[in-house]
Amino acid sequence: MANAGSWAKLTDAQRGWLVQAAKDAVGDTTSRQARTEDIANMCRRNKVKIISASEDQIAELLQAVTLVYDSLRGNQTTAAYLERIQAIKDRLGSTESGQPIDCAALTGHPTSISSPSNSSATRIDGNYLFSSTEKELATWEPNEVPVPENWGEFRLVLHHGHFAMTQYNEQACTWGHGIYTLTGKNLELTFTGGGGKAPNGANNKPGEIFDYGVSLYHDSMEWSQVPNAVSPEGWTMKPWRRDTGKPSADYLDKHCPPPAGWNR
Repeated sequence: MANAGSWAKLTDAQRGWLVQAAKDAVGDTTSRQARTEDIANMCRRNKVKIISASEDQIAELLQAVTLVYDSLRGNQTTAAYLERIQAIKDRLGSTESGQPIDCAALTGHPTSISSPSNSSATRIDGNYLFSSTEKELATWEPNEVPVPENWGEFRLVLHHGHFAMTQYNEQACTWGHGIYTLTGKNLELTFTGGGGKAPNGANNKPGEIFDYGVSLYHDSMEWSQVPNAVSPEGWTMKPWRRDTGKPSADYLDKHCPPPAGWNR
């Protein structure tokens, strides 16, 4: 929040406001993080098993690392850090633990990625274009800091249950691909790959699943957020415009195209 120089410039009252704000935010922050997109994506990738420790297990763990802490306290500097950490914990008080993380409840989806069940086209198959500026994204998401990976020119190809997407501006150029399903008016995008030039590491990752409501009118497709699902808001600010022609990898941005074979 502040380095030593910035902190020194604040008055005692201002420092007090920051400290109190941090304390007040702990409960809501930890509650929100227990349901973050990152944890949901860990569940979807099916590469880790999330285990929620009970109170007894936590006590056993603390007992098991006692010798490690004793060793660390042998260093005067490290001992001082440990004391400061403990003091912070004591001031904040205890928090409820032992709350299980339910992957099924978090994702609402199976934890493994499978190929489309059939290769038939859907009514939304085609080549799409969506453009946004940094200023537009900042206005649309006032509580978020716009990163270059989340604005620019987006090109999307939907083809027989597969999709590929590119994003480009002068600061970032990313790509992603995967499979999609269209159930009624609900679109689900499951990423199986992603990469490109991402200065903030905000490119799409394998295992991410996004859900949107879809409204198609002529050559305009609008996306809307789905309650209790991961639906990045930036892609809902404007309609996606469908260009003429059959779905083709040639439509994607040439600066950072996805690897060949994304639609197989």
